[in-house]
Amino acid sequence: NGIRVCIVIAEIDCAACEGSRLRDDAAAVRFREHTIADFVHMPLDRLKSEIKTWRLDRRQQKIAGELVREIQSRVNFLIDVGLGYLTLHRGAATLSGGEAQRIRLAAQLGSGLCGVLYVLDEPTIGLHPRDNKRLIGALHRLRDLGNTLMEDTTQLIDDREKAAAAAWQRLADALCSLELDQCGMRP
Repeated sequence: NGIRVCIVIAEIDCAACEGSRLRDDAAAVRFREHTIADFVHMPLDRLKSEIKTWRLDRRQQKIAGELVREIQSRVNFLIDVGLGYLTLHRGAATLSGGEAQRIRLAAQLGSGLCGVLYVLDEPTIGLHPRDNKRLIGALHRLRDLGNTLMEDTTQLIDDREKAAAAAWQRLADALCSLELDQCGMRP
């Protein structure tokens, strides 16, 4: 009886830059036979292998040495949390919740913060079993920096209030335990 309006939105690559999101001058830059677009379209595992082959001379080291070290470090953090299959070109809106959580975890690994309480919600969900060991290693590095990690692996419960109360109780227990340890008052 009424008029229906259907709005369809689709992402299409720009005809000018072919989806690289780079201006012509930036898109034309090549390093080791690759453009920036080539690098961001490589899966992180492949990008890591590519970076390992780079041998910088003294001039290149002076210009880009710190940048290359930073790229290596960030790529390694992402691979350590099981995201070696992703590309840097991938849009944030296309990531699963688990992938987004592991990206945030990789950012925390790179920040070097200490004395932080991390409450992780099923960090291995959606992760291939072979990557669990790497993720656990990354979590241990966070712990070894002086951080506290808690993992919430509770199953979804119909009574959400009960689940939230239980999570808050575990958090309170952990904080009290931490306080007692720091004061030397552990019973």
